[in-house]
Amino acid sequence: MYKTAGDRTRLMNGPTNGGRPARRVIPYGIGGIEPPLEELLQDPITQTLMDRDHVRSQDLLSLIETTRSGLKAGGR
Repeated sequence: MYKTAGDRTRLMNGPTNGGRPARRVIPYGIGGIEPPLEELLQDPITQTLMDRDHVRSQDLLSLIETTRSGLKAGGR
């Protein structure tokens, strides 16, 4: 999709904006294919961060299921 970080961002108003450094705009509206949650939970970096933060995958999955159920019920 993108070849370099520069492809993902664009400068607003040229190289400067009224003497201030130009702002970078990252187009979050351009989505890609998101990996399944199960794949993310198996990622070594994700596991390292979860270990650091004392988050168990079972607790995270339980929270997600509870949240999804609440959304389906209209937040009630």
